[in-house]
Amino acid sequence: MKRKLAREDWADAALEALCDGGVAAIAVEPLAAKLGTTKGSFYWHFANRDALVEAAVRRWVEHDTEALITLLDGISDPERRLRELFELVFSGKDDERAELTLLAHAGDPVIGPLLADVTARRVDFIVRCFREMGRPETEARHRGLRCARPGRPGPGSAGERWNAAVRGRAAGLPGVPARDYHRVRRIFGSSGG
Repeated sequence: MKRKLAREDWADAALEALCDGGVAAIAVEPLAAKLGTTKGSFYWHFANRDALVEAAVRRWVEHDTEALITLLDGISDPERRLRELFELVFSGKDDERAELTLLAHAGDPVIGPLLADVTARRVDFIVRCFREMGRPETEARHRGLRCARPGRPGPGSAGERWNAAVRGRAAGLPGVPARDYHRVRRIFGSSGG
């Protein structure tokens, strides 16, 4: 007996299709065939394709931002929390296809606002860490924004900003390219803290 598909099954399949072929690859009939179901199952869970695209992006947010922040929030020391963030993200073990594809579609009316929300959430996390390290509010915000905007304007570079924040603070950690060191010193200060 086939199991009943959940909304998350459709969202996961749509996210995979997005990674493989961009937003245009999120098409109901091919996804239904891949999932071994009918379009009726899709309409049971979603009002339209845009709702599926949004659900797919939200799944990515849950896995690539919220889960990581939840994990890191279990670390009481804010400097160690940032170091762990940088080590986890900078290790290169994550598949960045989804993020890169989403960034390529930042102008999409469904994806763009969700990317802006993710960027804000990531910046807020980094700012909070700096505040907890004793940095004044203005400086913490400045550093958090510098991490999120290392010289690349516009909403289309949200993922690069997060990764740059990770690379930036990770200077001095094993595996960090030397080319990131000077940017790190500008963002985080010469003390490294």
